[in-house]
Amino acid sequence: VQIARSAAVWELKAAIEGFFIGLYDDMANAITWQHVWSHFCLCFKDEKLTDDKATLRVFGIKDGDEVTMPRKCQRQLHRQRRNPKF
Repeated sequence: VQIARSAAVWELKAAIEGFFIGLYDDMANAITWQHVWSHFCLCFKDEKLTDDKATLRVFGIKDGDEVTMPRKCQRQLHRQRRNPKF
């Protein structure tokens, strides 16, 4: 997708959504974007674009650069071990 360098991350996400929505004419193949963004995140090089309000310029993204969508790293939950009751 093409987007202005001064655009914010949320605008890039909206452009990506619009591109994929344009691929499907019927709602049977609709994508649930809330599900997509909860399982994938946008990345540029090794940095995740998690701040939707940040501009692409902040991340050093320029014309011709590619952004990827790898699976999000699972947040590490601090799990407490339960002591078994004997």
